[in-house]
Amino acid sequence: ADVLCWFDECFGHRDCVVEKSRGIGMSWTICILFYHKWRFMHGCKLGLCTKDEATLDGPDANFLLGKIQYLHDMMPAWLRMGPDGKDIMHRTTQDHTIVNTLMDSTLTGYAPTDMKPRSLRFTAFAHDEHALYPRNSQEAHASVSGTTNSVFFISTWHSNDDAFDALTTDTKSGRLR
Repeated sequence: ADVLCWFDECFGHRDCVVEKSRGIGMSWTICILFYHKWRFMHGCKLGLCTKDEATLDGPDANFLLGKIQYLHDMMPAWLRMGPDGKDIMHRTTQDHTIVNTLMDSTLTGYAPTDMKPRSLRFTAFAHDEHALYPRNSQEAHASVSGTTNSVFFISTWHSNDDAFDALTTDTKSGRLR
């Protein structure tokens, strides 16, 4: 609960770096925050990136966007539906996009090989398992900071010489941990 409150405090205002261990629920925590913002914040534009295409989008909660779908499916019907009685979630797995038709909010998933986020604008962006991104895309994805006031870098430690390690140890960067 404390981490979720901290994430909410950082959302839209500053970057957040979390060095985590396996199995403590940080991927779920960022998905919960992003689902909440997607559901209730009008015009919210969110980006979620994870270590590879294989873990990005799939039919169940083993996938990052599957977690968003699961959270939505667990809501009571009155919270999932718009005034017209139709589900407010429109999900397109081909382009990894989840649209809230009631609030005009969008959540889009990315693989680390996709450089498209660098040219877009987001309310917030999250990198899940950033240390496990391919080496040639770690720095490029770290540059998504120019597209939003709020980037969440969440990862388990992997190596002393990757971009995530530099985020967690660089005291000159000015990033808030």
